[in-house]
Amino acid sequence: MLALGESLCKSVSLFGFYPYETDGLGNKVFTHYYQPDLENFHTWAHDFDAEYRMLTSMRDKGILEMVTSPCVEREK
Repeated sequence: MLALGESLCKSVSLFGFYPYETDGLGNKVFTHYYQPDLENFHTWAHDFDAEYRMLTSMRDKGILEMVTSPCVEREK
């Protein structure tokens, strides 16, 4: 889906693709795109550390935005 978004959209924001329990400031992250009961954030199908490194590399290049904070309704 990320590749499709990149090819069709001017910008891509990912919500919930942060693979750790706390963010870089030590704040609890409650939103994840996988089941909440994973141990060590690894499954047979995913290496979350490698995936996160790839996503942060893309973020650092300005390809996408990673959102870890809760969604809030914007004023109109």
